[in-house]
Amino acid sequence: MTQPVKGAQKEGFVGALKGAGRGLVGVVVKPTVGVVDLVARTTEGIANTASYFEQKNRARKRYPRYIGRNQMLSVRVSTISCTISHSALQLRGC
Repeated sequence: MTQPVKGAQKEGFVGALKGAGRGLVGVVVKPTVGVVDLVARTTEGIANTASYFEQKNRARKRYPRYIGRNQMLSVRVSTISCTISHSALQLRGC
């Protein structure tokens, strides 16, 4: 709706016609670009998911959490360095 007004202000009646044409093209092109983008991003997500599960040695990004009887959240760790740092945090009272 704004393209014909902008065109009319710049070039008069001919500009209004050009603006209307741009507006009509935009009505068709913008939804088409949106659908193409939807398909492209969905396919990219599927490809990324497939490649993620093909990896053999994936490191955990977040360790399992456990809420004990005392209702405190604790983290179960499996490596020595993580165990040491976890113990140090417990000593500090974190």
